[in-house]
Amino acid sequence: MIICQCAVIRESDLEKAIRALLEKKPKAQVTQNRLFKELGVRPDCTDCAPLPNHKITRISSEVTLSGMLRGGEIPRRLKK
Repeated sequence: MIICQCAVIRESDLEKAIRALLEKKPKAQVTQNRLFKELGVRPDCTDCAPLPNHKITRISSEVTLSGMLRGGEIPRRLKK
């Protein structure tokens, strides 16, 4: 499925880029700017903005929870 038509970003490419960013710097927040830079694209419009945000949130929580369940360190931003 294509997420962004103006930059031609597929859902699978988006998920791979988010996971790559989380592996590089697990404690850094994944933003759209970092995500588009990782993909090497620059969107012309921002009509797709809610979709990448939703994917970032979903995949980040999956990766964080799986890391915590494997005994990984809980990121500081999630500690209360």
